Amino acid sequence: MTCQNVGFTRPRFFAGQLLTDEDLQLLGDYVDAKNRLHSRALFGSGVVCGLEVVCQPCGMGHVIVKPGYALDCCGNDIVVSCSQELDINAMVRDLKLRLNSGYDCGDPCADSAAGASGRYIAGSKPLPASAGEARHRGNGAREYCLYISYCEQPSDPVSPYATDSPCVPQACEPTRIREGFRFELRCADKQDSPPAICSRFWDCIGDPTALERTTVDSEHLRIYGAEAVHAVKALRDAPAPLKPEAFAAELEQHLAHLAREFGEFKEVGEREESPELRPVLAAVRVLGRDVARLRIQTVEMQERLLGVGGVRNQIREAEGLMARVRKTITPAEIRKFMETALERAHAAALLWVVHRLAEQEPAELQEAAGGEVPAEDARQVKPIVIRDIAVQALAYGAVWSPDLQSAAADSLAAIRAWLLEHMEQSQNNTHCDLLCEVEQIALPPPTSRSELTLDDLRTFGNAAAALARAVREVLRGCLCNALNPPCQSCDDPGVLLACLTVEDCRVIDICNLERKIVVSPVSIAYWIPEVQRVGEAIERWCCDCEEEIEECEPRGVEENPLIRAIGPINGYAMLPLLMIARGCPEPRKHTALLANLPLDSLAHVLRSVAGYERPALAGERGVTVAAPRVHEESQREARSELERKLADTYASLESVRADYASLAERLSVLEKKQPARK
Repeated sequence: MTCQNVGFTRPRFFAGQLLTDEDLQLLGDYVDAKNRLHSRALFGSGVVCGLEVVCQPCGMGHVIVKPGYALDCCGNDIVVSCSQELDINAMVRDLKLRLNSGYDCGDPCADSAAGASGRYIAGSKPLPASAGEARHRGNGAREYCLYISYCEQPSDPVSPYATDSPCVPQACEPTRIREGFRFELRCADKQDSPPAICSRFWDCIGDPTALERTTVDSEHLRIYGAEAVHAVKALRDAPAPLKPEAFAAELEQHLAHLAREFGEFKEVGEREESPELRPVLAAVRVLGRDVARLRIQTVEMQERLLGVGGVRNQIREAEGLMARVRKTITPAEIRKFMETALERAHAAALLWVVHRLAEQEPAELQEAAGGEVPAEDARQVKPIVIRDIAVQALAYGAVWSPDLQSAAADSLAAIRAWLLEHMEQSQNNTHCDLLCEVEQIALPPPTSRSELTLDDLRTFGNAAAALARAVREVLRGCLCNALNPPCQSCDDPGVLLACLTVEDCRVIDICNLERKIVVSPVSIAYWIPEVQRVGEAIERWCCDCEEEIEECEPRGVEENPLIRAIGPINGYAMLPLLMIARGCPEPRKHTALLANLPLDSLAHVLRSVAGYERPALAGERGVTVAAPRVHEESQREARSELERKLADTYASLESVRADYASLAERLSVLEKKQPARK
């Protein structure tokens, strides 16, 4: 494959070559360009070291910039080898000239005690005693920022040698390029620009308002769609028989849960507070699913379930409680407490389905009896199989209604439009087939009450799942693309050094931390001196540290064969060495002792620095104190998981016992029917 031209060309020399000034200049330009590329791409712009801006001891209008080194966004080196004194008042005048398009509106500091030079004049009116307080609160205080920029200028001119060529220049030509710097004062920019990674992410996302609606609706639709897909798959087959004892236990638990949530909802509302509606609706959905699961069973199965002690009364209580919830949670309450139209439609659909579930029984009884049903019979819980699609979907956990389908259709259409617009305009799309997939998704049409079908539920479930997945892919793509650092642009070659507060032509405050600091190994070692101490400790331990080892011997690691073979380790060297040794003995064995090694080593480092004593860990020899909080939480989680598994096992055992009792009863009946053997 032919190498692509990357934009850099360096000269190549050979014996007998006639060298020109272009060949030699190309060599210098190549080296300079490569150095600038490395500086701006690997380190970025900012202050590397030094360049502190401090007050001038004798002048209130002057500051001093100390020696230092900086890099601009083009990769140029800015070196200040000696201290520089700056007249801030003169720089303020130059700034106002630039801002006023060259018009000189007068020297604002001409009549000040600081004078044109910015120095305090002897014999002038002394400052008041409260000047130290007023300088930070005065209306005349202005803030400026001091920048330093790279510049260069030719020097050391030399006249060229005379030749016979008529085109040889006769004027002197510079033989050196002197690199320098210049200072510039600018108005302070108080607009906090977001980090580049955040800007790239939000540029990829687009309109925040559309994003908010899309993400909120897509998360709701992802849940609703998954429930619809599960319900459609379950409705293809006959309903699975329920276990009477387990169903009775769940029904009792869910009935008590709804009663508790509904009671808290009314209690909070009576105190004129804002109650939380979602827990009540979630409890209604679970209890309504139980009743619907009963109603879609066969008549024989319903009789068996209703024959279990307490189930018939619990069904009657559940229907009565859900009726009271429907009367309390009005459409106005739903509009008040639900934020989005999709949530409001889902809540209304849930109450509508529960109402249909409750009103089916009297009509079915009348049809079966051929006339009016007495009130006492209508109140009885009869085994009736309900074929309503909405009720059947609720039995499998899906809430569905014609109004919800209309709201879902509008939301799905808006999400698909957002996805298509985003992917068509995106310049960094990494999902090549996603656009075609989104275009081919079939959306459910808005429907009326008489048009609700199982196909609509299937279409909604598939569309909601596919579009929610597409939204996640787009958002993940924006985030992942933002994580890739782009090449930095260079719109402003100036490097910020400090921001100054000037009042009455006096520099009263300097902030050097406004600058951007280049993160280098030298600065890291300066900020974290322990990094160097760790290196020194490793050097002493690896070379000769017999006198310091005994007092720093780690505890609780005697069971690690590698640590036991290595021997005691001194304080600062322990952290990196034990971290390395953690996986060296047998990486497959993740014991609690090996997991404690980083904590042990860090505790020894802290103890060697400030006398810190780590709490002893459970499992250490001779230790009886409790483990740290991290281990308590892990033990609590393990205990909860064990209790959950034990509860599941107990429930399975009870189900097996119930099945065994049922089989034993049937076997007894069969044995009684058989003729006695002679």
